[in-house]
Amino acid sequence: MSIARCRTVVGSLYALMRNALGLNVATSLESQELSCTVAPDRRLVVLGHEPIAGFARDHGTVADEAAMLALHTLDSTTLLTEPTFVAPGDSCTRVDDPGWRWHCIAGHGQALSDWERRPLSSKIAAIEVELGTKIGSAVLDGYYTSSEVDDLLDGKQDSLTISDVGEAMLALATPSGQKIPRINADGSVTLIDVPSGGDGSGGTRGLYSGIMSVAVPTQKNTKLTTWVNQGGATVTDTSIGIQIINPTTSSSDDNIRGLVVPVPATPYTLTALLELASIAGNYPSALLGWADSGSTKTHAVCICGDGRSGLISPTSYKSWALSGAPQFTRDGRRAWLQFADDGTTITVKWSFSGLYWYTLYSATKASSHLGAEGYNRLFFGASSYSITGVATLLSWSIS
Repeated sequence: MSIARCRTVVGSLYALMRNALGLNVATSLESQELSCTVAPDRRLVVLGHEPIAGFARDHGTVADEAAMLALHTLDSTTLLTEPTFVAPGDSCTRVDDPGWRWHCIAGHGQALSDWERRPLSSKIAAIEVELGTKIGSAVLDGYYTSSEVDDLLDGKQDSLTISDVGEAMLALATPSGQKIPRINADGSVTLIDVPSGGDGSGGTRGLYSGIMSVAVPTQKNTKLTTWVNQGGATVTDTSIGIQIINPTTSSSDDNIRGLVVPVPATPYTLTALLELASIAGNYPSALLGWADSGSTKTHAVCICGDGRSGLISPTSYKSWALSGAPQFTRDGRRAWLQFADDGTTITVKWSFSGLYWYTLYSATKASSHLGAEGYNRLFFGASSYSITGVATLLSWSIS
């Protein structure tokens, strides 16, 4: 840099513009003459009319992106009352982008690429809270191995320490084998065993890996908590699914008993794996389907202990009949079942594998057993004629 000489203070930026435009100026600054400006806008060292040094400035709060890009006016050909100079190091906040500060990193801030968006401290705290919550939810909702949890948390420890759950996770000792972190209601975290045969991906439970519901059905996650005609029946959340035990009575009734939950909004499809865990004979059964809240009618698939299966239409909880009902021949004690409602039509399907489906029944609700308004509750239960009925719900998912 070559400097010919230093000149006296040129004045404010307004005076610098007038000097550059040659307005009422006795002697203009030459390209190699050094001078400086004074407030009100800012103090700058200038070589000729070009600022070459000066303190960074906070330009306050502007309305939006357009206002930010228009901050710099020193190079305008219009003589303003007091121009504004923007240079790298300057910054501003925007009304339309709360929680962030925009920093000029190149040029005079007249293009968006001249600016860099950086979070304010309050925004950083909010991001850390959100990140910690998402990590906790991801671990709670899915099955992860210890190494996958390490990958998930890598570089995010600072975010985790802002919550009790995060600190509890960080305090866990490294397990010797694969474990799943379970977040408890009190904020503590417990390491539990990975389900047998599981590799952490969805649907890893046994024979039907890949199509089983990821979560073992429970009363809580299926919301099957309300009894109809309970009598002496009991329900248990087992390690493989919900199990209803319906003891036989001295009467000759079928004793239909079970749990119900209101149906979801239509359209929906329930896909389930139903098991009859009773001994063979007359006529214990596992039941799955619909139950009318306004009557004692049910419309359900029956897996019976005498080897038959079909869609029964009981009018009471006392008895049912497969005679005249749509029937199918199952393989063993289990069957995959689907119950769909598109708002007008119900469809019931069955499958050996859970992949290839056979339609058992399809008709409008108005023309079906429960009527247009009766398909309002999903039903899971068991019946016991002369043998205790034991029904197990092994898989349950609604889409």
